Amino acid sequence: LHQGVDHPGIPVGTMGFDEVYVRVGDFGLYQKRVLLFLSLLCIPSGLYALFAVFGDTDPQSWTCNRSAGVAAQEVVSEEQKCELWKSGDCQPEYQAERNSTVTEWNLVCGDRWKKGLPVSALFVGVGVGSWASGLLSDRIGRRVVTLWSSLLGALAALSTALSWNLLSYTATRFIQGAVAAGVLPVPFVLMGELARPSARETCGNILQAMFAVGMVMLCCLALIIKNWRTLAIACSLPGLILTPILWRHIPESPRWLLVQGRIKECEVLLESIAKTNGRSVVNIQLDESKTTKHVDTNKQKKSEGVLDLFRNAVMKRRVVIMLFYWFVTSLVYYGLSMNASIGPNIYVSFFCASLVEFPSYFASVYLLRIQGRRKSTALFTAIGCVSLLICVLLSSGNLAGGSTQLSLSMLAKFGLGSTFANLYVYGGELTPTSVRNMTLGILSVGARAGGVVLPYVMMLVSLLATCCSCFCLHVCPSFHVGQSASDDTFPLVC
Repeated sequence: LHQGVDHPGIPVGTMGFDEVYVRVGDFGLYQKRVLLFLSLLCIPSGLYALFAVFGDTDPQSWTCNRSAGVAAQEVVSEEQKCELWKSGDCQPEYQAERNSTVTEWNLVCGDRWKKGLPVSALFVGVGVGSWASGLLSDRIGRRVVTLWSSLLGALAALSTALSWNLLSYTATRFIQGAVAAGVLPVPFVLMGELARPSARETCGNILQAMFAVGMVMLCCLALIIKNWRTLAIACSLPGLILTPILWRHIPESPRWLLVQGRIKECEVLLESIAKTNGRSVVNIQLDESKTTKHVDTNKQKKSEGVLDLFRNAVMKRRVVIMLFYWFVTSLVYYGLSMNASIGPNIYVSFFCASLVEFPSYFASVYLLRIQGRRKSTALFTAIGCVSLLICVLLSSGNLAGGSTQLSLSMLAKFGLGSTFANLYVYGGELTPTSVRNMTLGILSVGARAGGVVLPYVMMLVSLLATCCSCFCLHVCPSFHVGQSASDDTFPLVC
C-alpha cells in the first residue's frame, strides 16, 4: 500500500493515525492537487510585498514650475528647488515614466522621508499578522486562516487604490500586511501536515517559489500599467478571483483535526483522501488510545512560554544569533529586491531579480541534503557577501558598467534567496519541538524588523555599501550558531 498499489476493499479497522495515513496515501493525487491550489493562492504574496518598487518609485527628475519671477529652467540645483517649494513659490513638475505615490503627493525634498512610511507600515503589519495568523491557525484551523488571509489580503490591496492621501495609504498598507501575513506561512504548515516527511522540503520550496512567480507577474503588470492606482487594482485581482473559486477545494489539515479531538471529521477526510488517491480502504476508525499522544503533545507545546527559550545558555545564544541573522538577511534581501535602479532599467533589473529566485530555491534543497544546515547556509551567505563586496569595489572605482553591477547583484540575490530558504528550516530545528513554532514566530518578527528599517537605511547610505557591511557582519554567526538536529550534532535538540 505504501508503494501506491491499489488493494480494493481492505478494511483499515482501528489503527493509529500515522498507520492509517500511510494506507490512504501520504503523497498521492489528493496532496498534489492541494499543493497546486495552495500554490495559486500564494502567488499574490509577491505582488503585495514588492508593490512599492513600482507604486512608490521616484521620478527621473523634476523641475520647479513658477508662475512668476525666476524661470523654471534657471533653477537648476536641488537646494534651490527645495527652498522655492518649501516657501510655496514653486509647484513640482515631474519628468517620470510612471505615475506613483511620490509624484501624486509630492514626496520630495523635506518630505522625501515620508516615502518609506508605507513600506515600514507594511512590514509592521506583516509582523503583527504573522503572530496572529499563527495563533489563529492553531485555534480555528489552517484552512480558515489560509482562505480568509487570501481574500482579505486581496481586498486590502484593492483598498490601497482608493487612498486619498499618504496617511490613508500608509494605513491601508499596514492593514494589507496584517491580513495577508498568513498567505504564505499558513499554507506552508498545511501542506507540511498533508505531505509525507520526505516530500515536505519539496512542497515548501514550491510554495516559496510562488513568491517569485508573483514578482514576475508584478514586473509584467508594471510594464503595461503606468498608474499606481490601476496597478494596485490589478494586483488584487488574482486573490479576488482565485480565492472564491478554490474555497471548497482547500481541505483542513487532518493532523490539526486529530489534535483538536475532532476524530469523526478526521476519519471522513481520510476516506476522501483514500478515494482520490485510488486507495479502496474501508471502515476507517482511528484508535483514540493511539491518538491521545498527539493531543497530549499539543497541550505540552501550549504550556511552554517564551522564557523557556532563554533558560538554557546554549539555547539563548542560538536564538539571539538567529534573530540577528534573520534581521540582516531580510534587510539585505528586500533591499536588493526593492532597489531596482541597479542595471539598465527598473524593469530588467526587477525581472532578473525575480528569475534568480527560482534556482536559489532548488540550490537550497540540494545543499541542505548533502552539506547540512550550517555549512550550506554559511556558503550561501558568503556568496552574497563576496558578490556585493566586489560590486561595491568596482563601482567605486568606476570599473564596472551597469551590466556588471546587475550580474553581481543578482549573484548576491541568489545567495540571499537560498539563505532565506535555509533559515526557515535551520531556525526551527535549532530549538526543541515544544517551542519550535514559537521560535519561528520570534525569528519572523526579527525578519520583519529588517523590512521596517529598510526604507530609512536606503535613504541614509548607499544600498550596496549597507548590504556589504551587513553581510560581512553576519557571515561570522553562520559559522558559530551551531548545527541543527538534522546534522546530528546537538543532543539538546529534540
